[in-house]
Amino acid sequence: MELCIDTSTRYAGVGLTQDAAVIKSVTWHSKNNHTLELASTVAQMLEDAGTTVQDIQVIIVAKGPGGFSALRVGMGLAKGMAESLGVPLVGVSTLELEATHYFSETQSPLCPMLEVGRDRIAWSLYERSTDGWAQTMIEQVTTLDAMVDTVPKGTVFCGEGAYTTAAQLQESAKSSLMAQADEPLTRQISILSNLGLQQIAKGEPSDNTSMEPNYLRAPSITMPTASKPK
Repeated sequence: MELCIDTSTRYAGVGLTQDAAVIKSVTWHSKNNHTLELASTVAQMLEDAGTTVQDIQVIIVAKGPGGFSALRVGMGLAKGMAESLGVPLVGVSTLELEATHYFSETQSPLCPMLEVGRDRIAWSLYERSTDGWAQTMIEQVTTLDAMVDTVPKGTVFCGEGAYTTAAQLQESAKSSLMAQADEPLTRQISILSNLGLQQIAKGEPSDNTSMEPNYLRAPSITMPTASKPK
């Protein structure tokens, strides 16, 4: 049984899956703080499913990009549980999670996107070839206009960011602009579980202690830089 955790943004979800098939899941929009909601939601989900933490064999967590506090809370709980239970911890890119949802719906390049504050967008690009879908542009943070100008013509914008910036995307200068602007939650627990299990099947190593959220940018609140002695 796999425990899946996604707190990349205020739209959050947790789930219990078995071979990627969802047994129980809970999704919500956090109006307050994931710190107050996540652990209790997981505990209640386990109780409702008639299972315990001892039944969990793998923990799969969305590692970002996303909100600083949101990602930190999700990763903290995932690492703590994986360490205490002695089970593997697998981190999945939130942008890959967003893109995979639409792989079966289009042949065009896909640009998953998330708002990350300060008028910046976290995004990457996936394109289809004879071998299937692959990431062809690395995850990065830019302005929305810079993102639109960088991706190839005919790209479909998708993910939570396509919904929250729908009006801005429509004002884009590119006449060929297309957006799959579905209302959140755009990320699915079954896809998170499947991507995590694929990593395990490939034998990709996981280090429960060193895994960190992928913020892609500096925090908005930082420690002051020490001044040089006069």
